[in-house]
Amino acid sequence: MRIRIDAVDLPGRTCPPEAFAGADVPEYRNINVAVQRRDRLAELPDPQPGDAASATWTLDRTTAATPKGTDVKGPYVQGRPGARPIYLSPGMAPEGAASHAC
Repeated sequence: MRIRIDAVDLPGRTCPPEAFAGADVPEYRNINVAVQRRDRLAELPDPQPGDAASATWTLDRTTAATPKGTDVKGPYVQGRPGARPIYLSPGMAPEGAASHAC
């Protein structure tokens, strides 16, 4: 089975230092958005431009019957049974490189 994520209102391609309220943080550029993989949090596979009108990801997942119902599992499904979030994460990458979480 698959889960499809359709995202809109992405964060944009840059994030100015003012967005961090007093933190000494440089401007982030070339921001992409991707689904966060459970066991590789620093990697963001299949990044989409942060200024895209929309982005879509289709994720494979499995299910398992449990005494409390059906549990959803997969490389992008996180959390404990009964609370299984899937996270979209922003990341930065040099032009032409894979994205890494900020």
